[in-house]
Amino acid sequence: MLWLMWWASNPAQAQVVADTASAQKVVEYYLGKGNEVYLTKASLKSFEISNAYFDSAYRVALKADDKKLLLRATLAKGQVYDAWNKAPQKTIEYYTEAYRLSKETKVKPYYRLYIKQHIAHAYDKIADTINCTKVLEELLTDASLLDTMLRVKIELMPRMALIATEVGNYALAQKIIDRIGKDTIRIKNSPDTHNYKDHYFLTKARIDTYLFRKQHSVYLDSTWMPVIKKEREAKYF
Repeated sequence: MLWLMWWASNPAQAQVVADTASAQKVVEYYLGKGNEVYLTKASLKSFEISNAYFDSAYRVALKADDKKLLLRATLAKGQVYDAWNKAPQKTIEYYTEAYRLSKETKVKPYYRLYIKQHIAHAYDKIADTINCTKVLEELLTDASLLDTMLRVKIELMPRMALIATEVGNYALAQKIIDRIGKDTIRIKNSPDTHNYKDHYFLTKARIDTYLFRKQHSVYLDSTWMPVIKKEREAKYF
């Protein structure tokens, strides 16, 4: 803890010696503490506390002028605002900045697309159909360059298709599903990230219902029928 106290009490000297190694140590500390609180999601206060840690990590990375560290801190701030649901424009702002930084640093292509998907989801949460659709279409173009990467098809694309249905663009959702092709059989739920298989089935149920106007669909089972019924009632009553 002594190095952290020194960093806080000697900002001028700290900036001089803010090399990658020391900055990384401080950023790792703040991100670790922030994630520790964030993952509890015990209350709104937990988001506020975790955001304070992430903000400290952001400031240190900014001083160190280290784009990789800044990317991690920026994405963390975007995620906490996303979960917090307090300032949606802040969520979009941080995710957009994280995506810009991802293009300026040597990150894996999948990770870059993963970040951009968060931007689409942030627009979806404020019902901004135009911008959400724009980002999803860009994502689909970008993802086409990684069509051979299975992870894009069985993780990224099911999420993209579901987001498209959230803003009512069922045709785009179908286009994304078509791109997955025969690899749909390999889509599974993940306890550590997202229920990709559930997302896929709900997307297909919505497409059959709202795009193809089917009265009966193999995807409208006991799991998704109540969801679609509730959506229909919200749309038409």
